[in-house]
Amino acid sequence: ADERPVGDFVVTPQRTSILAHVGVGEAYGGDLRISLATAIVQRWIGRILWLGPAEPAAAAQWLTGGVARFVARELLQRYGLITLTEYGAEINRLLSLLAASPLASVPNADLVRRGDAQAAAVIVARGALYATVVDRQLRAREGGQGGLLSELRELVMKAVKVRAALPRSAWAAALDRRLGAPSTPLFDRWIAQGTERKLPPTILGRCFVAGQRRYPEYSPGFDLDKTIPGVTSGILGLAGGGPAARAGLLATDRLVRVRHRRGRPDVEVQLVVERAGRELTIRYLPVGDTHTAQAFERVAGIPDTQCHR
Repeated sequence: ADERPVGDFVVTPQRTSILAHVGVGEAYGGDLRISLATAIVQRWIGRILWLGPAEPAAAAQWLTGGVARFVARELLQRYGLITLTEYGAEINRLLSLLAASPLASVPNADLVRRGDAQAAAVIVARGALYATVVDRQLRAREGGQGGLLSELRELVMKAVKVRAALPRSAWAAALDRRLGAPSTPLFDRWIAQGTERKLPPTILGRCFVAGQRRYPEYSPGFDLDKTIPGVTSGILGLAGGGPAARAGLLATDRLVRVRHRRGRPDVEVQLVVERAGRELTIRYLPVGDTHTAQAFERVAGIPDTQCHR
């Protein structure tokens, strides 16, 4: 634990463990629990189950990042380890990322070639939402049973048996068989092309109502990638009137340290800069323009135990 701002945590799978960097004031909330559970799931989805060639690894992030996060969310909710309010917040976070990201409409192949954290966040969000839709379609066809989790178990068992990565076609073949119809068009809309960014309004069941919300765009207010702490002589790409400038950051400041959570406008940015021989700390929320998109609101008065999708 350290003094990073609340919400600015990093969870990294290790060979035999999981490493989490969290701030001393971080609550054990739904987002953190889902992130920790995702790291556990990635020991199967990503290590044992892999689709297609190993390189570039980013080409499989819709599965290893997005579908893995879907699995973590579903299992935590199933066993009562996150509330439905936290469940809905996770769905809205994914929708907000696609609503506000300037890369939301970029095809997957171009995101893979770009290969940075901003592109990865979009791929993961697409994968998690796509898996949510596939799961609902499978459950609707099979009377509420099975779903995507059961199909993933079969794919993992197949990967264990062959001790190798499965071809990408294995995913489509499995879903085609279970759905009784071609599944590739849905994959193309959500993953390959990224043209779909809205869930069916009843997908979360009677305990959620679909509507719209204005989501803020993540905007640090300067070029975080090119302004290297301890190296760059000034602040590059400082936007006049942007959130960093309004908080007091100057183009002549020298960046010493930065704490932030990329893609999260609700998580405070903490900058330590050197100015006139002294170190200053600047804090602000990286909020830019707002975008209207789909959101789900938890219906009051219905206990979690009575909510079934």
